[in-house]
Amino acid sequence: AISNATRIKILEILYSEGAMSYSDLLRKVGVNIIRDAGDFAYHLKQLNTTSLVTIEDKKYLLTGKGTRILEFCRKL
Repeated sequence: AISNATRIKILEILYSEGAMSYSDLLRKVGVNIIRDAGDFAYHLKQLNTTSLVTIEDKKYLLTGKGTRILEFCRKL
């Protein structure tokens, strides 16, 4: 789940800025909304499936597991 630069960027943004809606997160990551929205949704699904992010009240947020993984990656 963390082998992709877009996924790492998503984790970094959620870590530093907290819970965020899909559209706000899409803009923050800086992907092309028209061209890359499908890929972006796939990356979010992978992070959700592996329990690194979760969805609450239509906002994505980093889980405790996601925080630990991100902090571990930063140490490498």
